[in-house]
Amino acid sequence: GLLVNILQTMRAAMYLAEPAHPHLSIDEMEDRWAACMRDEKMEKKMEPKPAMLSWVQNKFDSLGCTAAAVRLLNHECREVQLNALRLMLALLQSGNDKVQNNVRQLFVS
Repeated sequence: GLLVNILQTMRAAMYLAEPAHPHLSIDEMEDRWAACMRDEKMEKKMEPKPAMLSWVQNKFDSLGCTAAAVRLLNHECREVQLNALRLMLALLQSGNDKVQNNVRQLFVS
């Protein structure tokens, strides 16, 4: 459904953000986007440098992605839950402290 597509797109966008890969051609970006939409493993294949990954995670966290993903872990649809969890894993990849603190706050409140 639409919610699953949105979650997949947000997760993919973390690995395809323009500043993370300024050296890639349009064709390479389109190939990577297609791989993301086929739900291929992105984390290691397309992982940006640690500082860039942290910047992108913090940007997505500040836009509400962490809060949305946490809330959607309780969704009635298992596919939505799975994709919310995948987004959470991407946001927490490499142990992002800001996202961890936000997740902790969301679970406590």
